[in-house]
Amino acid sequence: MTEMKETTHFFQRDHLLFLTTEAFGNSVTGTPFHGDSESLINRFYMTFVLIRPGIFVMGSPADESGRESDETPHRVTLTKAFYMQTTPVTQDQWYAVMGSSPSCFKGGSRPMEQVSWNDTQIFISRMNRQEKGTYRLPTEAEWEYACRAGTS
Repeated sequence: MTEMKETTHFFQRDHLLFLTTEAFGNSVTGTPFHGDSESLINRFYMTFVLIRPGIFVMGSPADESGRESDETPHRVTLTKAFYMQTTPVTQDQWYAVMGSSPSCFKGGSRPMEQVSWNDTQIFISRMNRQEKGTYRLPTEAEWEYACRAGTS
């Protein structure tokens, strides 16, 4: 199995690929989405929800099982809204963009797996060309903020 690599700013979580796109006012500039301002669907049937800016405490308590040394709790402010995909990228969605699917556990609606960080960057680059958009991986702070969904 190819390991998903974490970068300084953008990452794939738990071997699943989620995409983020920028929010500009109530629309996504240049991207052919349909839907309301709270949720958007692109032509690959990827659904995105609006994540509003906010402040949260990122990190974990010192006594949490599996905690890494760089996870010290600290306050983070997200100043810009963004849209985050509601599900991992599926094999069908990957195939529609890339023309192939290296997944081991086949099934069109199953999450994409067996792809590297570099594969993901190519996928995102093609998405941005095809959709004229601003797709990217979420930052670690965006991911944690969205996962917390307003909880601490």
